[in-house]
Amino acid sequence: MNGHEEILNPEEVAAITGRIHRDAQLEWLTQHGWRSELSAAGRPIIGRWYARMKLAGIDLASLTPGKLPDFGKIK
Repeated sequence: MNGHEEILNPEEVAAITGRIHRDAQLEWLTQHGWRSELSAAGRPIIGRWYARMKLAGIDLASLTPGKLPDFGKIK
């Protein structure tokens, strides 16, 4: 799997946002609580895994890591 499969392609971003132009896509993403990075060209970059979780209705900000055991007490 190459790195390009890890991020949504421009057509997929347009399908999610319903917008073709970069500024309109960024506005939609912000209004709907989507996090993205910007490419050097100013286009939104969205991870595929993030998009799947977001579309499934999973609030990633509310997830907390599981509690780890305290191995310091083992002798």
